[in-house]
Amino acid sequence: MTNFQADAIDRARSYGVRMNESMNVAEITDLRESVNHSIVVDWTDKSIKRILRFRLIGCSYEYPFWDISYCYAELKDGSRVRVSHPFNRLPRQWKSALIAEGKRDGVYVKGQGYFDAESTLNG
Repeated sequence: MTNFQADAIDRARSYGVRMNESMNVAEITDLRESVNHSIVVDWTDKSIKRILRFRLIGCSYEYPFWDISYCYAELKDGSRVRVSHPFNRLPRQWKSALIAEGKRDGVYVKGQGYFDAESTLNG
């Protein structure tokens, strides 16, 4: 972790923000720059190979929901795109809710890597 990253995390924590992040700033930047933001596929699209990043924001005592900020995926052809969902908010227990939504729409969320690609920011 660089000093910049540590400073940003410490600054966020001083405001009561909690982050669950598996990537460092350079990895996030590289991923964002590798995504073709002009292409958006539906989360039921069969060409999705795996989810690369699933960013959730929110969920506090006053606001018991997670808002989906964005979702990136790699397609079977190797291209990286944004993913749209038929919902933009999940309840506090988002993993079980996402599984239920996936079952309804025929999406195997665990197999696609949603839980491995999670990134949360809340306060």
